[in-house]
Amino acid sequence: MALSIYYDKDADLGRLDGRSVAVIGYGSQGHAHAQNLQASGLRVVVGLRKESASCAKAEAAGLRVVSVAEAAREAAVQIGWSLESIGPAHGAWLSAAGDSDS
Repeated sequence: MALSIYYDKDADLGRLDGRSVAVIGYGSQGHAHAQNLQASGLRVVVGLRKESASCAKAEAAGLRVVSVAEAAREAAVQIGWSLESIGPAHGAWLSAAGDSDS
């Protein structure tokens, strides 16, 4: 099976004009994705629990931070990693029902 490699020229970022991308979490993967997407000109919102120590880090990078549920509701595309250890935030992200601002 041949490997497909994609480059910047292969992506049409215009398809995301006027839309937000939510990055759920701001750890080792989330911060890299959020900053790269923002540097590419996309509107990025970071979903975190309000007590997360990462809130200040994301805001210092110029990113807007909201609850996980709010980020999931407002974004056209959501990027995240599901870990059992994040507990209530995981349920808020998956349901995005608005019941939880975890």
